[in-house]
Amino acid sequence: MLSRSTRAIARATPRTRTFARPSTPVVAAASSSPHLGLAPSPRRHYARPPSFTTPQEPAPAPLPEPGQEPDPAVPLAPLPPTNLPVEDYASPLVHTASFFGQLFRYAVYGSVAIVASAATALVAVHLYVEHVALAPSLNLDDPDDWLAEQPGWSGLHIDKRGGTDPRLGLLARAAIRGAYIAQTWGAGMVASPLSAAPSAAASASPFAVSRMGGDMIGAKHDAAAVVASQGRQVGDGGWLLAEQYLAYALERAARRGIALDDSSLAGAAWERHVDQGGVDRAAVELEERLAGVRERIGGRARLEAARDGWDRIYLALSASPTTDPHPDRAADRAWEARETLVATRKLGELSARIADLWQPGTDERRVENDRAQGYFVGGLVPVLARDGGHSLEGDALDQLVPAGAPTIREQANKHASPLSSFFGFWSRSHPPSSPSSTSTSTADLSPELSHLVALLSRTSPSRALSSPTASDAPSARVLDRPAPQRALVASLVSLETFLARRRDGDVDGASSSSSSAAAPTDAALASAQALQRAALEYARALSPAPAPSPSLPSSSSAALVAPPAPPRDTHTPLEPAHVSRSLSQAYLSTRVAALEAHLAECSLARSALGASSSRGGGLFGGGSKNKPAAAPAPGPADLSLAHGLVRSALARAELAADQSAGLLAVLETERGGRAKDLERAFGESLKRARRDAEKVRELGRGLAAFVDGQQRRQQSA
Repeated sequence: MLSRSTRAIARATPRTRTFARPSTPVVAAASSSPHLGLAPSPRRHYARPPSFTTPQEPAPAPLPEPGQEPDPAVPLAPLPPTNLPVEDYASPLVHTASFFGQLFRYAVYGSVAIVASAATALVAVHLYVEHVALAPSLNLDDPDDWLAEQPGWSGLHIDKRGGTDPRLGLLARAAIRGAYIAQTWGAGMVASPLSAAPSAAASASPFAVSRMGGDMIGAKHDAAAVVASQGRQVGDGGWLLAEQYLAYALERAARRGIALDDSSLAGAAWERHVDQGGVDRAAVELEERLAGVRERIGGRARLEAARDGWDRIYLALSASPTTDPHPDRAADRAWEARETLVATRKLGELSARIADLWQPGTDERRVENDRAQGYFVGGLVPVLARDGGHSLEGDALDQLVPAGAPTIREQANKHASPLSSFFGFWSRSHPPSSPSSTSTSTADLSPELSHLVALLSRTSPSRALSSPTASDAPSARVLDRPAPQRALVASLVSLETFLARRRDGDVDGASSSSSSAAAPTDAALASAQALQRAALEYARALSPAPAPSPSLPSSSSAALVAPPAPPRDTHTPLEPAHVSRSLSQAYLSTRVAALEAHLAECSLARSALGASSSRGGGLFGGGSKNKPAAAPAPGPADLSLAHGLVRSALARAELAADQSAGLLAVLETERGGRAKDLERAFGESLKRARRDAEKVRELGRGLAAFVDGQQRRQQSA
């Protein structure tokens, strides 16, 4: 009985492992004496921290041996709890965000580095252009004013004589430097069919009397080929970009009051402008650069835009000349005279190029040619008249023309008087008279050309180019300075070239749509020949090394054929004054050689034209379709004169080319800062003089071969 109760109590007691005190004697007695009917006392449990034990992890199933296939019948052992995949979505998100954060940081750092590098490179290039490429002219001894003829980019007139004008502002100056970079270094080619066409600028060279394919002056030319070559424009990306930059710079400059007109002046600036005259040279330089770029690009639209730019320059110089008589302003007056001659020469050359775009025989072509001749003469006659002390009013210039020559009043119904135009441009809309005689006297010339030839014959040029101190002392005559003298000679060469190449159309009434341009008339050749003789005498008088033989009348061949004397200079080659005078010698020798070659060619063309007229055929042509007539041969006297002129031209051209090449070789091979300074100051001018001399030498060699062939043919006949 007691044992059952004891077992019942034991089953009711929870089976927990506890650390309890030992059993009391009563409980022990009850358990040992089951027959006692005593109830157990309640047991006390004391709280204690739970204890945990980590069960021992079973060992993973052994991997099969290499090369042993697992038994599919034996199930794989279960993976332990620690090898189960953990579903953690935060770590991939954090890793992705960190990757893109690093990528963004690198992109920002790289972009900042690229932008900083590009900005630094841009600033460095602009600083190089401002202070090195457009560096100011050095303070060298330049007696012949070659440094003043360097192309300015708005800063040639300031004290540092280079760079850009600070008055223009940051954006305008940056645009000017960008235009220089694009024009000089290039900006690629535009993908345009116009880019495949050659530029028409080469045909405007004063030495390119021979036209397509090197033909002579009197030869006929394919009008369609001429128009096609002249009317195309060069699609050069650098030139197009430079045009945009310069146009923007001019617009920004006009906002700051830097323009050719005086409408933006006020107050003291206006009073000073009225009292002293003058124009803003920064605006003149920018307009010249823009017109030059457009002339290079070519095409009718840009040629007309370039002519408008030079027209604005000429009008500004003519409307506001420097009136201050102070000797310090003599350089400004000489600069204005030179720029006026350059502007009128450019206007004439551009008008001649625009005239070539029209078909022969059209009124537009004739009007453009008349306009070109008016520009040339309108720039030369006023300068020569003022320098010689002659008046432009009334019939003052008619008194200089020999008796028998037509005057302005006699042809008032055909020509516009110089006084009828405020700026001296006459004979723009009406063709000059066509003399019928083959003589080269002034009686057969138009009134304007007669005035020009008479002024040239009465002008005694100063030897400023050969006198060591001539350019140091101020002079009232602007043509006593070397720079205006060179501009005058260049205008004379361009004008006689234009007269020799002028083609208005078939005067006999032939169809203007024919494929062949009309041959030159005897009147045009006579005008060119008369001007060539007068210009040749004037240029020889300017030459620093004239021939020792006395000058004879212009009708004598001995006066026209004068061998050049070798230059003499006691300075060392690295003296700036020696380089300046040697450059002037090469320049004038080249122009004299060009005039001699052109005069020889015109003489041959007139002789052939006379022989062709006596036979009833055309010049360098005629005959039937199946049997063309032989080209008429010039006379023996003309061949003899041409032979002497060509030999003299070749000697002068070779001397000028060798002299320029020798100076360039000395400057390029000599070491030292002085040689580098001289090369930077005179290097481009020397290269240009050498190229011009080589062109004249090539032209002279072709004429010499032709004359020698004609003489041998006459001797064999």
